[in-house]
Amino acid sequence: MEEEGGRNLYVFVLNAPSGRVDILGLKGITAAVLGSLQLAYDVCKGTFSADGWVWAGIGVEWNSRWVGASAYYEGHLYGPKYVGKLLDCGKCKSCCSSQSESGFGLALAAFRENINFNGRLMSCGFLFTPETKCSGYFEGICLVNLIDKLGPVGALAVKAAKLLGSEAELGVQANLSVHLCMGDKRLTSDSAKIAGGGYIELGWPPHHPPGQPPR
Repeated sequence: MEEEGGRNLYVFVLNAPSGRVDILGLKGITAAVLGSLQLAYDVCKGTFSADGWVWAGIGVEWNSRWVGASAYYEGHLYGPKYVGKLLDCGKCKSCCSSQSESGFGLALAAFRENINFNGRLMSCGFLFTPETKCSGYFEGICLVNLIDKLGPVGALAVKAAKLLGSEAELGVQANLSVHLCMGDKRLTSDSAKIAGGGYIELGWPPHHPPGQPPR
């Protein structure tokens, strides 16, 4: 790998070169559970809401990249309340319209992890949730881990995660979720939601110091 693999030359064996062997350079199967409270605004529908969601995923991680399958539940804690829209977006065919803004869903996901963001650890990724034969949700999200800056709260989360054999993250996230669908003549979108808030994550197995880019 030399330095072309990044600063962390032991990333391919979960930072445990004496206890792990990975001939192919794969990090193996990893899993995570995330929860978030966020504020959201839909620029197409003109609605504001306070939302909560829980996401769980399992996949394969290699060279600070993660690809896998996931399931989630999302619901409104407040709203949606109409406050005025910014854009006149498209209109879906009736058979391709969004079924619901809340509930369970399944998504394919891909993330780039361990991004150095002003000395902080950040992950960014994309998720696609099929909905009908002619519609689905496409989401981009970035998460910044601030757990080592949260004092006693962060320290408590780290200790609790260790009891579960996992790694904890606490921080902030921002995301954009677009509902893609077929219109009368072409692909369009009738919803584009911008959101952000706080999040907590538990990941298995743990493999880097909390809040810091791998060295």
